Amino acid sequence: MPVPDEIKAYERPRCTEIHQVRGHYYVYKTTSVWDRERKRPRKKTLGCVGKIVPGRGFVASGPKAGPAAPAGAPVVREYGCWALFDGLNPGLREQLEEHLGELGVRAYAVAMIRLMGRASNARMARYYRGSWLSEALPGLPLSESSMTAFMRELGSRREAIMGFMRAGLPRGGTLLFDGTRVLCSSTGVAAARYGAGGRRQLNVLTAFEASTSRPVWYRLLPGNIADVSAFRNALEESGMRDCTLIADRGFYSKANVGAMDRAAMRYVMPLKANTRLVDTGFLEDEGSGWADGFFEYHGRVIWHKRIAIGAHGKHVYVYRDSAKRAQMEANAARRIQAGYGDATRERLEAERPRYGMSLLYTNLEDQDAQGVYHAYKSRWQIEECFDYLKNGLDLGVVYQRTDEQAEAWAFLNHLSLTMYYSLYAKLRQTGLPARYTPDSVIAIARTIHRVNINNTWRTSETSKPDQQLYQTLGITLPDL
Repeated sequence: MPVPDEIKAYERPRCTEIHQVRGHYYVYKTTSVWDRERKRPRKKTLGCVGKIVPGRGFVASGPKAGPAAPAGAPVVREYGCWALFDGLNPGLREQLEEHLGELGVRAYAVAMIRLMGRASNARMARYYRGSWLSEALPGLPLSESSMTAFMRELGSRREAIMGFMRAGLPRGGTLLFDGTRVLCSSTGVAAARYGAGGRRQLNVLTAFEASTSRPVWYRLLPGNIADVSAFRNALEESGMRDCTLIADRGFYSKANVGAMDRAAMRYVMPLKANTRLVDTGFLEDEGSGWADGFFEYHGRVIWHKRIAIGAHGKHVYVYRDSAKRAQMEANAARRIQAGYGDATRERLEAERPRYGMSLLYTNLEDQDAQGVYHAYKSRWQIEECFDYLKNGLDLGVVYQRTDEQAEAWAFLNHLSLTMYYSLYAKLRQTGLPARYTPDSVIAIARTIHRVNINNTWRTSETSKPDQQLYQTLGITLPDL
């Protein structure tokens, strides 16, 4: 029998449908999956998330395990993290839902739970039930068995994931590129290949927006693939245009430069010390007569020289860090005195002219030597990002069993880092004291709850400094 219109009129969670069974109206979660035979998406019905009770409306299904709370007992939900990350990422959930449907809403919740409690799949449902997510986004299936199916389905939707990331790519901004390798021992992940150290691993190539440190693109690669060979494919896959790219060592090649030129990109790319692109023999001059000038960077003197490459506005900046040169010379001298077999005075004298040297290849015409140097040094933010990925979220090892699950793992990392760096950027903008780091703010957020007493939600007692912190971040805590 058809479901009556008055039952359909009741408010219920997104991406659901009503089934009538023996006079009861049950609400089931739905999603869309790609039908490979028909070449189009089709609806897939998931588990029951509640029911419509005439006169009451939607009633969510309760947890399957655990003792029932005493009648009239207060209901407590962790609220601070939801308010923080949902407030700092306006429109993110809607964008995910637009491209991935119900999968996107679940991905949003899972990425936030990782920041809240760094939960494994087995504990995801527990964190969800104890947080405000279960009130703001009710009925999400996050049990361990549901998470396994969710990871496989999410990872199979790479095209939709790319659509989501393309929509968020900045135009005309500056992007920082780098790659990091993570261990993966699973034989079911084809991309897990033996790399450095003789261990199976994956390579994650990531692009960050320089002004906000926000990750805007990622690509999961086999562990034995070098960044230089994947860089061109990443540019073509993403459709990046009119951006300035700042890469690390290992990205330079003629093919990559050609791809960036065709995409009208501006770029800064470091070169290896033994590059044949320029002759650095002039550095053998012990004085500074080789240099065009110098500037100061973090209390150190940096000498520089510009060398034109061809007739298309491309050039190489040669830099020498005086303090770093002295340190490298002192280290070499100590190795000689300690009797290391490969350390000799002859080697020191041969290599000393290039101690403290760095080479940056660029087509930037509106930046001088100091501007190009500062642009490249902004990459330190990437190292901090990868450190948080591996250590802060305990995601330095991939435990997924299939290619699809590994892809989902990478995408959820991408979302978690997006949320994390929205907080990082906000802290920089507001000029809060150095004691407020992203991790310390998250720790404070986890102490803020909402309590339901007699069917009325109220925010728990919160200290004045914590209230002021949220106000400074632009987040409003209700009832305070």
